[in-house]
Amino acid sequence: MYSWKTVLVTIGLLVGLKIWNPYFIENISWSWFDFLHQQEEKVHVDDIVLVDIDEKALEKYGQFPWPRDIYREILLSSSPSLTHVFSIAFTEPDRFGQDELFAEGLINRLTILSSQPTNQKNTGSAPFVPTSTFGGGSIQDSIWQYDGIASPVDILKNNTYGVGVTVATPAVSGTSNFDGTIRSAPLLVYANEQVYPSLALETLRALYDMGSYQTKVTEEVGIEWVRMGKAPPIETTPTSDVMISYWNHFNRVSASDLQELPDFTNKVLVWGLTAEGLNNPISTPVGTMYPHEVQAHLIQTVLQEVRIQQSYYLEFLEVVVLLAVLLLILAVVYKLPTSLSAIVSLSIIGLQLGGGYYIW
Repeated sequence: MYSWKTVLVTIGLLVGLKIWNPYFIENISWSWFDFLHQQEEKVHVDDIVLVDIDEKALEKYGQFPWPRDIYREILLSSSPSLTHVFSIAFTEPDRFGQDELFAEGLINRLTILSSQPTNQKNTGSAPFVPTSTFGGGSIQDSIWQYDGIASPVDILKNNTYGVGVTVATPAVSGTSNFDGTIRSAPLLVYANEQVYPSLALETLRALYDMGSYQTKVTEEVGIEWVRMGKAPPIETTPTSDVMISYWNHFNRVSASDLQELPDFTNKVLVWGLTAEGLNNPISTPVGTMYPHEVQAHLIQTVLQEVRIQQSYYLEFLEVVVLLAVLLLILAVVYKLPTSLSAIVSLSIIGLQLGGGYYIW
């Protein structure tokens, strides 16, 4: 029979591991989160469509990057009711000199371009979007900070409705993306001494036709929420991150087919690269995805006001429940025969897992 002291020390070590939360424990916790995420029933989304620059599009329009008058042609032939969201970077002038033509297409349609915060330079800027703040805290001291930003060339960013950053929560210990799997993304970042909204937040601003957004930030917590007009506030982490819901199913269309869809109206089109050799798939809780797919899920998350949040008190509650379960298993082991105690112990663990699934 085991010594009570040995068992109690073992329980203390297990609880200590949970509090310390090293990489392998963190990995187990988030793997369980990913499993729960995968159990969600898929929801078909009709209002957001993925536009793929795929092999078929390359066959039609040629080698990528394309002359940018091609984008103008596609934009002006599409319905004015469409919103075009580009997750593609246009940070360098068009090598074919067609930026003025592309700008004509951008200004005549509702379009959102993307920028990328970076620590590789300390320059760059994107159109400033004002925000009203509440709570007395400092936004720049709360959100993720970068040295610079890579944004579209001036003629493009000056002729589009908005420019939003495409960046995920940094893959550092203590964040949901600690292992490189993209589970969350910030709505705001600070780069080159300016606050920039995310591509999803800019899309929301475009759809609501708002000139600014509001942010509640306190010294005690950091960012509490971001709100667009009179819409319900989007609750975030203290660094303005939101968990992305990946249970959406989007229609998708090749960029080569857009001009052949005259009845395509009142949708948000999210553009991205899927052609072999051009794409860069990334890891998510439900498998690998193209970057513009992740952006589409993030846009849908904020549009539908989906909130996947873990209250901070639950971390303490998890430790208390773990301690209680271990002590209960200890009592069972000492009071019941070996075979029966094993069955009861496994049942207790099963109930704990089932409880976690129910709370999700």
